[in-house]
Amino acid sequence: MKQGEDDNKAPIDVVIFNPSEQTLEGSRKDKSVLFINNGIHPGEPDGIDATMMLMRDLATGKIIAPKNVIIAAIASYNISGMLNRNGFSRANQNGPEEYGFRGNARNYDLNRDFIKTDTRNSRSFQQIFQWIKPDVFIDNHVSNGADYQYTFTYISTNKERLGKELGDYFNGHMQRKLLMDLENDGFISVPYVNIHNDVPDGGFPVFMDSPRYATGYTSLFNVIGTVVETHMLKPYKERVKATYDYMLYNLKFIDENHKAIRQKRIENLKQYRIGIDIPLCGNSILQNMKTSILKVLRLNISRVKFPQKVDYGMTEMPNFQNKLNCITAISRPKRLLYQSIM
Repeated sequence: MKQGEDDNKAPIDVVIFNPSEQTLEGSRKDKSVLFINNGIHPGEPDGIDATMMLMRDLATGKIIAPKNVIIAAIASYNISGMLNRNGFSRANQNGPEEYGFRGNARNYDLNRDFIKTDTRNSRSFQQIFQWIKPDVFIDNHVSNGADYQYTFTYISTNKERLGKELGDYFNGHMQRKLLMDLENDGFISVPYVNIHNDVPDGGFPVFMDSPRYATGYTSLFNVIGTVVETHMLKPYKERVKATYDYMLYNLKFIDENHKAIRQKRIENLKQYRIGIDIPLCGNSILQNMKTSILKVLRLNISRVKFPQKVDYGMTEMPNFQNKLNCITAISRPKRLLYQSIM
């Protein structure tokens, strides 16, 4: 169905798989909703194909339809970017041969526009999101080319900002189970590799998905969220399969745990009351892989290079410290001053 529009005024399509005969509004009373976003950056098309495959397999009965989950997906969020086809704007990306362009019709990066809402796309997303009212959200992407051994990386909604009850449940239980299922399927994962002109041997900051980004926005509404970031240098078929498998494992987990997820969301809201102190948090460090510096002589710049043929083994991978340290808090003000503007 068509919901909202792009900056070029083309309609945005939303696909819904609902195993019950009720409407979306009626089904939501006793079911959870998984909401998937694709094509916010059309040069990163893995999620588009993976979601079409998932919907096809649900519709044809290749995979068992969930009894307790409704699946809603934006087929492609950035329609105008999709129409701007090329095969050269994603340097070294390993397939497909042709894809869309990152910016939309007005050259906006839509994954920076969720809270400020300068585009029709963003306003449409907000309307779609409030109509669907999801419990879990996935935003499918492809990385921008850092060199490492993993096909699948991810950004979990920051648990401190998501809230203690829901954040602890998602990061400590749900996401851990999903990644374990993915590893058993042959895809060892790692949090999104967030390095810029530096060697990551000593660690790197966790990516902070503020509300300008999709999952930062959805977490404002008490919704669990993950950004999928497959590795652009890996074969397209592997990337699409990893994206498909992660969505499928989400579907199975939510189906089995829909009551627990709904209850955690209810409990999580109880911590937000007038008069409580609000913690302020700062970045911490992730430990990751060994790398080397490759000197590009002609341009006189350095590039981080991952030695592909070296087998470090899992024992050389330190534990991840994916945590924000809260250092202070904002207390409720005793008085507020309002200035009248005539």
